[in-house]
Amino acid sequence: MLPTMFTPRLRAARTGLLWLSLLALVLLTGCDDKIGDSCQYNVDCSAQGDRLCDLSSPGGYCTIENCTAAACPDEAQCIAFYPVEFLTKPCFPETEDDPDPAVGTNDCTPDETCISSGFCASRASARRYCMLECSKDSDCRDEYECRRTGLNGAEWVAPLESDNPDQIKRFCAPKG
Repeated sequence: MLPTMFTPRLRAARTGLLWLSLLALVLLTGCDDKIGDSCQYNVDCSAQGDRLCDLSSPGGYCTIENCTAAACPDEAQCIAFYPVEFLTKPCFPETEDDPDPAVGTNDCTPDETCISSGFCASRASARRYCMLECSKDSDCRDEYECRRTGLNGAEWVAPLESDNPDQIKRFCAPKG
């Protein structure tokens, strides 16, 4: 039997260690919010620091910045946003960069891409975010609508192995 003077200290140390271990377990396993959830701080979206809270969106919007098609979780799609004010030079997405000179149009410069809305966009100007996928407005929070790609400079970032990189996707975006 242990001397009585060590028992309270030992018990307090064990209890403290148990609480510390439990706290570490909760933080490590974390309850990451889904893409598109409301937030005030980055930690509201992920305890691991791999998601951020976009406070420019109403009520905050949990997302992953600079995503690739493979980086977004199952509930989301990677969407590239091109600044609308620079979408001024028209192009033909169906024929842009076609190797057949009789068909190809090549309206965009090598550092531009012809987006599905029919405008040349600077590749460097794109901002990519994981956005919550939806099929109708009710899939989104109240301040949001289910918007489709191909409008207002929003383009789906397709996986490299995609058979249909021009496919239309729908995502929750602030109304307006």
